[in-house]
Amino acid sequence: MPLPQVITIEIPLEAFPDYVLPRQLLDRASEVRFLRLDADGFLFTCHVRDSDMRSSLRSAKEHCRRFGGARMHAVAQGPNVIRVAGGWWRDSDMGEREWQAAYGKFKALEASQCYLLRSPEIREKSLVMTFAGDPSEIRKIQRAFNGIKIPYKVGRLSELKDSENAPFGQLTMTQTQVLRLAHAMGYYDIPRKTSTYQLARMLKMDKGTVGRHLRRAERNMLNSLFA
Repeated sequence: MPLPQVITIEIPLEAFPDYVLPRQLLDRASEVRFLRLDADGFLFTCHVRDSDMRSSLRSAKEHCRRFGGARMHAVAQGPNVIRVAGGWWRDSDMGEREWQAAYGKFKALEASQCYLLRSPEIREKSLVMTFAGDPSEIRKIQRAFNGIKIPYKVGRLSELKDSENAPFGQLTMTQTQVLRLAHAMGYYDIPRKTSTYQLARMLKMDKGTVGRHLRRAERNMLNSLFA
């Protein structure tokens, strides 16, 4: 059986039109943390200095057509924490068949037997995503990005190390996504800072589906630890 592989996909931010991703906000922000990035849109938090916050949010709202952003809290003697949500906008120059094909490639990527090894991140003005899976599934990921016609480069393609494979190797991409968001938003804090209902709204899922994904993710991770 072939060993699982890791692939890192790097997409320059300039490849995204202003109406798709709030690039000016991402350029000014620090500690960008993606909580959701899928076929329907994105959700991330970032740190923005007080002097840049209003102009950054205003610019994002003007250019990014499906943008929603709000300050979560301000850190004493530090930057503001902004939560940003948005959905991909269909290019008016893109035909219906081309748009549906690209959307289908995104959905196929989500359904693949690969998982995000770590949260997507902004690195050197590029969106960086690291996937892990069997070689055949890794090839599907490359074909999906080729089909979407987004310029990208492969920053890394190698065999998966044992230390990288546990415990997230036991989770599907959706389970990993839901679990990361729950952890980041304080679902496991004491006292709990968010609910499955709030997570469902962010993920555009129903509450019961989020609960099932969380329970399955928790069970799979515990199985990997106590097997």
